[in-house]
Amino acid sequence: RNRNQNICKIKYRETDEQQADIVRHAAKDNAVNKSQRMLLTWIADDISIYPKIKAHISVDDFTVDIYKKVAEIMFSEIENGTFNPATILNHFQGDENHNEISKILNTNFVDETADIKDKERALNDAVINVKRSSLESRSRTATDLNELQNIFKEQSKLTSLHISLV
Repeated sequence: RNRNQNICKIKYRETDEQQADIVRHAAKDNAVNKSQRMLLTWIADDISIYPKIKAHISVDDFTVDIYKKVAEIMFSEIENGTFNPATILNHFQGDENHNEISKILNTNFVDETADIKDKERALNDAVINVKRSSLESRSRTATDLNELQNIFKEQSKLTSLHISLV
């Protein structure tokens, strides 16, 4: 009986650790989701940001389906010179989608009175968070050694990434 109690305690501890991993993963996902939403919000508010980040971020770096779709529409329309934030809602159906799109288009993440260094720091942090998450996801599913090496090279470049707003 004593042995069974110890086994139960060990199993219970494993469950606690698994729960802690789930909580940590959810918190990380929330931070990445916020960074993805922030980038889209910032671009919708000021399309001059897009040329500064397009060498570092692609549609595929967005891991949340609705953000990926918004990025796809937004980036394509900016490239074609036809971007109008008000028309993005027309591409989506359903109240839940419209609410999420409204958050993207109507949220201010960066204080307009912040100095340029603070804005740059916020932009760089968001780009790095989104890209790092995308690369981590790709590394978990990589099946080819060359692909994995390319992912590691891209990850190492993130340490020296700096996007200037000037």
